[in-house]
Formats: sequence, C-alpha cells, structure tokens
Amino acid sequence: MRIDKDAVERHADVHEVVDEHTAIVPTRPVTQQGRKSLDGWLSLLTTTTVPPVSPNTETVAVILVDDHEVVRRGVAGLIDAESDLDVVGHAATVAETHELVDQLLTEIDPTSCPVVAVLDVRLPDGNGIAACRELKGHHPDLHCLIFTSYADDQAIVDAAEAGAAAYVIKEVRSNELVSTIRSVAEGRVLLDHAEVRLANSRLRESGEGRLLDLTDRERSIFDLIGEGLSNRQIADRLFLSEKTIKNNVSNLLAKLSMRRRTEAAALSARLSERRHEMGTDF
Repeated sequence: MRIDKDAVERHADVHEVVDEHTAIVPTRPVTQQGRKSLDGWLSLLTTTTVPPVSPNTETVAVILVDDHEVVRRGVAGLIDAESDLDVVGHAATVAETHELVDQLLTEIDPTSCPVVAVLDVRLPDGNGIAACRELKGHHPDLHCLIFTSYADDQAIVDAAEAGAAAYVIKEVRSNELVSTIRSVAEGRVLLDHAEVRLANSRLRESGEGRLLDLTDRERSIFDLIGEGLSNRQIADRLFLSEKTIKNNVSNLLAKLSMRRRTEAAALSARLSERRHEMGTDF
C-alpha cells in the first residue's frame, strides 16, 4: 500500500475560514510540469473574499487497486497527466485497500471532493467486486469502478449489485478510461439497468445461467461431477444413496439441457478454471 501524502494534502481542507464571507485561500495555482503541486502555496496565502465553490470544480481523488505494479504505475501516469484527476494512493490487496480507504477518508471529505476507487477483480487475497461491496457498505460516498481484463456477464451483474458505478475492460482506450473516471466521480452510474438486464439475459440463455435453476443439492453434485467423481463417490461424499445421486444427476442434466454427464463435467471444469483465474466465487 502506498499513500501519496502530497496528493492527499492537495485534497485536504487547507482553507481557514475567517468569517462566513472571508477565507484564507491561495491567490493563484502553482504548477510544476503539468502536475498539480502545493509547493510554495503557503507563502502565497492571503485574505480574500471568495464565493462558494461548485463541487464540479473539485479535483477528483483516485485510488488504484491492482496486484500488478506495472499496471498501477501506467494508469497512475495516465491519470496524473490530467489537471482535474489526482492519484492519492495505491493498493495491491483487498486488505491494503480497506486500510488505505479508511485512512484516506479521514483526511479527505468525499462529499466535497469526489473519491474514486479503481478496482481490479482478481486480487491475491480476494476480489475487487467483493471489496467494492464492503467499501460501499462502510463509505457510501465512495465511488467504485471495476477495472478488469475479463468481460464476464456474471461479474457485471455482481458488480452492479455490489454498488459499482462502472465496469471497464482493460482493453479500453486511455481517453475513455479517463472520461469514465470523471463520469463516476460526478455520481453517474454507467452500469445501467439495461446493460445488467442484457447480461442477466445472456446468463439465463447459457448453460451457466441455467445453473441458477439447480437446487443446492444438485449444484453440489454438479461441482463434484466436475471433480471427476462417480455416482458412488458422490454418494459417499454427501452421505446419500447412490440411487438418490443418480436421480439428481438426471434432474440436473435435464435442467441444463444436456444429454451426457461429460457435458456437465466440462462446464463445471470451465467454471472452476474461471473462478481460479478471476479469484472469485462466481
């Protein structure tokens, strides 16, 4: 986990209110090769009357969460090149993300300065979608954007349910990512109902979607079929009769519109491989 202290300071409330009409503020911005900097501002402070500032003029604080340092550095360089966006911290795990967000939001008020967390899905100790759900539960004003290599219908649906405002594939153009971060910071939800409904529809039409029709017992048997277990082995594992297992296998194959047990085993193996790749429980 890394916190950019200079960036955090830029988002902290450095104005000293003298009365309801007057505040101490910088008289002019200081730039350094296109990068936002607070260096030298203290010497430029003066007492002046200022009007209320619209939230739309605030710089957006961005938190990057990805287990690949190269990705974080590349995205950070892209974001910091924008005058209205500022990367204030990096994290590589779910645990670091919680610690980082908790610390930063004690220094930055997200109601006056938008904070956007850009979250990868696959992380060493969990996944970004579950982290999004937990973060939103503790910090409702935090904006979350899922940034992943996987175009996955189930993940899109789960991201929407977790409170993510956008789901972006890493193949996106740099200007589109920047634009999406700005939109999310403004409070827009780009994971709209139509997109989620389409993802749900595609899921229902696929073999994966039909898994939702299985009972808990049938889903357990399906997973064990994927491990290559026979009916007898599944019966021993679940403490059921072999006949009961056989009947359940017939039922789940019918629900999945499959004729052969090997089809179910292949689907189960694919889903298991994808869960491993994405670090999720989908």
